[in-house]
This record gives sequence, C-alpha cells and structure tokens, in this order.
Amino acid sequence: VNASSQAALVVGWKGSKRERITMGYGHAETIAGRLTAPGGAPISGAQVEVLATPGYTGAKTAKMASPLTGLGGRFSIRIPARASSRTLRFVYRSHRGDALPAVTRTLTLAVRAGIALTVSPRTASVGRSIQFHGRLRGGPVPHDGKQLVLEARSPGGTWIEFDLIRTDSRGRYHASYRFKFPGPADYQFRVRSEPESDYPFAAGASQAVRVHES
Repeated sequence: VNASSQAALVVGWKGSKRERITMGYGHAETIAGRLTAPGGAPISGAQVEVLATPGYTGAKTAKMASPLTGLGGRFSIRIPARASSRTLRFVYRSHRGDALPAVTRTLTLAVRAGIALTVSPRTASVGRSIQFHGRLRGGPVPHDGKQLVLEARSPGGTWIEFDLIRTDSRGRYHASYRFKFPGPADYQFRVRSEPESDYPFAAGASQAVRVHES
C-alpha cells in the first residue's frame, strides 16, 4: 500500500540516534525502521531487504530475514546476542524485480571481543607458576589463530602488558606466569584482544581474575 519510488526510509538502533554503535559480546540489539511515501503516508506490506557484511577482510555479504512493514509503515529486526561486528544495509524496492532500489540506508555494529578466562591456582608464591586458559567466545577465528595480550595490575592500578600469546584455530589459548618477586601481594590478571582485519570484533577484554601471592 502506497508503494513509491520516492520513498523515505528511516532506520535506527533502539535507544540510540547514532548510525554506528558498540556493544559487548552476548548482548542482543534491536533495530526499528519506518517506510513512508512522499507526504508521510506509511507504506505497508512492503519488504525491506536486510544485507549483512561481517567486519573482517574478505567477508561475504549475506541476506538476513527481511521484515515486512506494518500498517504504519514500521518494522523491526533483532540482532542476536552472539553476532559479530557487521555492516547492515537496508534496501527498499518499489516494485518486485527492480534492479535498482528506491532507497537504501546503512547501520554499523561493532561488537567487543568476548574472552573467557580461568586462572589456577588462585594463590601462589615466589618461584611458583599460575596457569591461564580460556577461549574467544565469538568467531570466525583466523586459521592461524588470534593474538591476545596478557595484562596484570595491582587492584585499582594501571593495566600492564606482560606477554603476547596466540590462540589455536578454534580460539582456545593456554599460558603461564612464574612469580619472580616475593609477596605478600594481590594482583589482577586479564586477557585483552586488539582489533585485527581478519577477526570480526572490536577491542575487548576478559573479566579480571584476582590472585594472591603469599
């Protein structure tokens, strides 16, 4: 109803006026939109194509489920919690089979890398080692793995990088650290991921894990 080659398409992230948003891994997001004809009349029953391109070099664009506009010309889609960073293109064609769209809009989603971390044991002393192991929560992971940064700090202090490690092709990692100076002291450890062109996630870090050195 009210199909038009001069349609106006408005799309946006729920709760934000920005075209690009950043969210943590594991959080779902909702996009709302409205399609109208000249003069503001709603275009209902129209299909809005949604094309997603993951945020890594060489990624292929894929078509997502395409919503139909309701009586008020409105529609919404939900981006699942485990999605990676991506560019989303919304396309409306006034007639089925049109080679060129009447109107397009683009939104960008950046997702912070999710990292699981386990440290054992949680108590140590000079000359003894603790073990780090975990995995990247999202993929795809590059064939030769993803570089990660090990960091430590005194609780409340500045994070200090002390090692670089690499995951396997499934995102799993393992490392160790041997204490060189006597305690007592408390430390926090975390694993950080920096952006790389072949991994579709923004910078992110694991939770901080506390270790006591006696």
